[in-house]
Amino acid sequence: MRPASRIDHYLDLIDWDTFAGVFGGDPNFHRQNKEAYRQAWKEHPDRRLSQVLINGGMIDNTRLELWQMEESDYLINCQGCHPSDVLLWGTGGKNGNEPYHYILIRDTETPHIRAILSGSDRGLNRASERYLDAFRKELDRRGG
Repeated sequence: MRPASRIDHYLDLIDWDTFAGVFGGDPNFHRQNKEAYRQAWKEHPDRRLSQVLINGGMIDNTRLELWQMEESDYLINCQGCHPSDVLLWGTGGKNGNEPYHYILIRDTETPHIRAILSGSDRGLNRASERYLDAFRKELDRRGG
């Protein structure tokens, strides 16, 4: 299940000119309807933004890849956002005793990132290569 906490952050990152170039429509229309998009998406938080907009008749459903595109993929691949500024990591806190929540990789503490990478190297977690790569890039961004 996709975390609803991503919605506000992702909508704030979207460059509507680039978005219109990928998904179609008038960028000014998209800008003017950002709050309507937010409301509709929050009603269906497990859907992708493109699915909410297609189902709501706000963009055309002319290409299957738009229906299937994850917002994180759009932001990273089409807008050039750094993966750490987009990808969310689920955590129960440092000791695992906090309510499960999501944080951006950029907000993950360096020792936690190192523990994730070390655990992956030893087969102790099942983080995808996409996330492991994003953690490595975040460490590089921090200077190692």
